[in-house]
Amino acid sequence: YDGGDGIRYKYNFPEADVYSIEASPSCYENIKDLCKYGLKVFNFVISDSVGEINFYETYDKDNNNYAPCGVVDKKFCSTERLDGSPLEIKPPIKVPCITIEKFCKQQNITSIDLLHVDVEGHAQQALLGLGHLRPKVIFVEVRGKLQQGESYDHSEPIGKLLQSIGYERKTTIFCDEVWIHAE
Repeated sequence: YDGGDGIRYKYNFPEADVYSIEASPSCYENIKDLCKYGLKVFNFVISDSVGEINFYETYDKDNNNYAPCGVVDKKFCSTERLDGSPLEIKPPIKVPCITIEKFCKQQNITSIDLLHVDVEGHAQQALLGLGHLRPKVIFVEVRGKLQQGESYDHSEPIGKLLQSIGYERKTTIFCDEVWIHAE
């Protein structure tokens, strides 16, 4: 939501092409100037289809800004910040969505070394949009918090999907998993 991951990747891999795709139009407005650091920044929901999709942004009234959470599926939308202060879930807005395969075709990307997927409960749909592409490494969020302190765990369906297309899980880091493609 703030471009921090993209900046860290560009800093550590200065010769790499780093693409930062933000679904929230409000957060996108905040990060689009990161192109001055060499990032390529876009406003899309990454999914398993191309078109438009409903997207829920959250708003932090206390800090007068759009919070670091927005989602396609409202049930994955956090209603509070880490410090417990409340977040307001805004009415859905239409956001352009695209598959990874279509995005890569538009950008003339023929291979991916590292794919970082942090899409608040929408990872399986995003990965279904890989098409024929097989990134060497996939770093994917598989667990997260829901409303009222509940949580979700998508590690099993995401694991089955990635194993079916030739990936092996290498490690788990908090809510994320690292998968390596067996070439």
